[in-house]
Amino acid sequence: MIPNNRAVDDSKHRCWCDVHVEKAAYIVAFVGSVLCFLLAVLYFIGGNIGYGIGSLLNFFVYFTIILAQRQRSPNWYLPFLILNGIAVCFYVGYIIAVIFIYLSMPYWYLDPIREDWRRRGYYYREWEFRQIVRVWLGVYGVGTLVFTAMSALFYSWVWRAYEFMKDQNKQMKPRQAYYAQQP
Repeated sequence: MIPNNRAVDDSKHRCWCDVHVEKAAYIVAFVGSVLCFLLAVLYFIGGNIGYGIGSLLNFFVYFTIILAQRQRSPNWYLPFLILNGIAVCFYVGYIIAVIFIYLSMPYWYLDPIREDWRRRGYYYREWEFRQIVRVWLGVYGVGTLVFTAMSALFYSWVWRAYEFMKDQNKQMKPRQAYYAQQP
């Protein structure tokens, strides 16, 4: 459980907002679970079965954080930590790719967009076209950067909650650890 005794120095187990990391991980899990469940429902209603299944699986990944705290077993944190660690790495790669495309504006990227716009009846001068694409790339890049920073922050909170629970379980005697994991 979350320690309430502030006489013990638990500053390394607190977030920047002075909330204990287990409580912060619980908030991340609760909000993430609710949002993923709502997204899954909306995707299923809209007929996007694939996205709905993906959102439902993501719901279960967030739910493992709640299971970890309920059962006092740090291993339940691992699905979230592994999958979100991989996702953050992919987001960083995406940001690097967006920066590369923003700076170099290669034709293999621009030509399909230009052709699609012409099919729809949009005609721009080349410099206007490039400017519009750059603005949208900037918006995508900044949005992805903010999302990645938030994901990394939430990841760090859950990681620190995982470390806290591991340390707490090591300090218990084996019999206490067994009974602490029982519902």
